[in-house]
Amino acid sequence: MERSPLGTPPKAKRRVGSLTLAAKLGCGRIPLLSSPLPTLFVSRYIDVETNMGDTELMKVYTIGYGGRHPQEFITILKENGVITLADVRLLPDRTRFGSYKKAKDSSKGVEKLLFDVGIKYVWLRELGNIYMSSDDWREKYRLLLEAEGDQRTERLLTLQFPICLLCAEKDPAGCHRSIIAEHLAGRGFEIEHLR
Repeated sequence: MERSPLGTPPKAKRRVGSLTLAAKLGCGRIPLLSSPLPTLFVSRYIDVETNMGDTELMKVYTIGYGGRHPQEFITILKENGVITLADVRLLPDRTRFGSYKKAKDSSKGVEKLLFDVGIKYVWLRELGNIYMSSDDWREKYRLLLEAEGDQRTERLLTLQFPICLLCAEKDPAGCHRSIIAEHLAGRGFEIEHLR
């Protein structure tokens, strides 16, 4: 059997994220030998020739609850098939909107809102914007993710996909979740900001 330059059969499957490598090597499907993705994704593959496979596992949505009625918020998540909502607010217990507050009791607030419709809730404190009170928070947060992004998103990668990053700002351009999304897009994730 003919072998590719990496010593794998040309028809072998490859891990998500190596479309460029496959094109450079001239093989249809190859294993990805080094990837920023954890071993959780070892068994997740895409056929380069058809671009079909477990791409929905790599889908990350973002949403802001600002100005949204809770029912509208839930409808948007359900219409997009979100399984897990990843809260990236630094202080989710400090919002003035009760439906979106992370209460001490999971039978209240955002956890209850999501539980009632079958969506998992996870607070990712490590992705909270620790620079939100600074005028130059965007630059500082971007530098933080450049330096520590893979470690800070490690727990996110263990969640059940598709996931949605939650923060307060309705417009992603005014929110640090857009910077998280850029970081993830650079690692092969498909990003969609829900409006």
